[in-house]
Amino acid sequence: MQWLEKLLEVEMDVRITGLSKELNVLYLLSLFRKKKDNILVVTNSLYECNQLFSLLSTYTDEVLLFPMDDFLSSVALAVSPDLKIKRLETLQKVSLGKHIVVTNLMGYLKYLPSLESKETQTFTLCVGDTFSRDELVERLEKFGYTRDSLVTATGNYAVRGFILDVFLTFLDHPIRIEFFGNSIESIRYFDENTQLSLQNITEITFSPYEEFISEKHSSLLAYMQTPLVVFYDYQQIVAANHKLEQDILEYKLANEIDKNEEYMYSFSSLSVSHALYIDTLENTEKSEIPCKKYRSQELENFHSDFQLLKEKVGLWLQQKKTIVFCLSKERQVLEIRELFPEAILCKNEVLAEQQVNIVLKKINKGFVFSSLVVLSEYDIEEVHEENTAQLEAA
Repeated sequence: MQWLEKLLEVEMDVRITGLSKELNVLYLLSLFRKKKDNILVVTNSLYECNQLFSLLSTYTDEVLLFPMDDFLSSVALAVSPDLKIKRLETLQKVSLGKHIVVTNLMGYLKYLPSLESKETQTFTLCVGDTFSRDELVERLEKFGYTRDSLVTATGNYAVRGFILDVFLTFLDHPIRIEFFGNSIESIRYFDENTQLSLQNITEITFSPYEEFISEKHSSLLAYMQTPLVVFYDYQQIVAANHKLEQDILEYKLANEIDKNEEYMYSFSSLSVSHALYIDTLENTEKSEIPCKKYRSQELENFHSDFQLLKEKVGLWLQQKKTIVFCLSKERQVLEIRELFPEAILCKNEVLAEQQVNIVLKKINKGFVFSSLVVLSEYDIEEVHEENTAQLEAA
């Protein structure tokens, strides 16, 4: 949305305040488009991490999630297998191109397998390659895969004669590899429920199923090749880190563990060259970081009260505001055009100032910012996506 980016002065090494949640997301997206580096966004909790990831996902597929369990769950209980797979998937994808990665404090501090370790290095096999079945079994074991009689779940592999089945970390279906001696004769997907073949392929890439931690380790910052770091509500992150340190100390005392035992990086040990600080809450802490203050507000939901919507839009137009309806539902476009016959359907990123505009684009939440009033389809009514037709964005 170029018409909005003109109002957002994107820069690093500053503290941003006063933007709505949606505008914070759009600020991050603008930063991502204008910078050549990866961007790592750090939140204080797993809940906020998931929420921010969801908001960003509305606009781009280049956002990844790196979620980590809380300390007591990961150390005293068990690591969530779903979160582990998501982290492994993110580490794999972030090596392939530029991304935004959203993580929580625990993910930011997490020890990751050393980038120099062989256990972190993927490898690819093709039909016709010389590679023995036993050598592949050995590699799968080192990668953390578990042998079973039948492959039905991610992380399992099975061997029957010169056939090896394995359900790799990032695939929707397992693969079946047939060997002829030490040569790979065929590779194909199969259905884990029926065990029937689905599709032949010519190559497959293998990646770890476990997060191997040895004496040497690397940080998420290292995997992302020194990204731009965005601290989302920095003071809350600092407070969460203080509580984390207390939890670790109490755990060590309760279990008679050496006080020098380390479970993760300390917050202060991770060096960040350039950072952006986004505050969603009022921050009264004094800081040497330059502060950029914006003024914006979120919109209340109209709950299908179109008379109230018409009156409100009329009032905004009297105040010389530019109205923008961001819609992806054909039905809603027709309703708004019927309610505001003068509305202009924009297809070239150029808005008609101080008029009603319709932009064929989905956003999460509307807002008032500067001379703009932007409304989402969710501000007008409760939208049920399964019952409405999608419009392609211009």
